Amino acid sequence: MFNSVTVKTRGNYPLSIIHYPLSIIHYPLSIIHYPLMNADSSGRQIRDYGARLLDDLAKNISARDTRP
Repeated sequence: MFNSVTVKTRGNYPLSIIHYPLSIIHYPLSIIHYPLMNADSSGRQIRDYGARLLDDLAKNISARDTRP
């Protein structure tokens, strides 16, 4: 049903138990955070960034949409 991914830990198994949930939480936060660091006081750049992401997503979805 599911393909299991085996991770070789070499004795630091508790560290990997802590690390993987943190990395799963970290990556979406970093996607949100990096444009915020460069945003001006009005937040215009973060809105432009979000609009650009949504435009790219819409283009990808419409390009893959092969329904008649």
